Amino acid sequence: MIVTAEPYFAVTQPGNTVVLENVFGPATLGKVENIDASYELLGRGIYSSSNTKIENAIFGIDRKTPLELFEARNSVRIAHIALADKYAASTLAKAEQQLRTAEEVYGRKSDKKFVIAAAREVVQTAEEARVHGREAKGRRGRASENRRGKESRRRARGQGPRGCRCRNQAPPGSDQARAQAKLPRPTPNA
Repeated sequence: MIVTAEPYFAVTQPGNTVVLENVFGPATLGKVENIDASYELLGRGIYSSSNTKIENAIFGIDRKTPLELFEARNSVRIAHIALADKYAASTLAKAEQQLRTAEEVYGRKSDKKFVIAAAREVVQTAEEARVHGREAKGRRGRASENRRGKESRRRARGQGPRGCRCRNQAPPGSDQARAQAKLPRPTPNA
């Protein structure tokens, strides 16, 4: 068994920071059964705060605050770092509204069960926003790369943005095109 360090309970993909690993010793009773499991780990630092300062609002000073509320605050912060506000704005807005509600429930000194339930809902929504944001960012990045690649191929063929040849541009391979590109004229092989 391996235990990884995660910022909240609802992570959809574990990080690669292992904090505990179970190793069988010579005195271990029972039998060992190997199980093949495939999974993809997130890179180190995906959930870390190395790129933004953690404010007191997340961890607070009140030691009576339930851990689940800290997790809720942290999950919204992580969703912001993942650019969910740009790529999954409506889902992140929902998570922020749920966080305000959870904070209000805690502020009214409600039963701890209600605070925990509200905070867990925030975490799940914020994680959904983080994942949607990450996926949308990846899709847009790939689409942008495809557009840039197509545009550079068009330019290499001497075509404009819509595939038409520019008026003052000679057909590719002609003497005039080589002169425009300042390329030497090919010499015949003897």
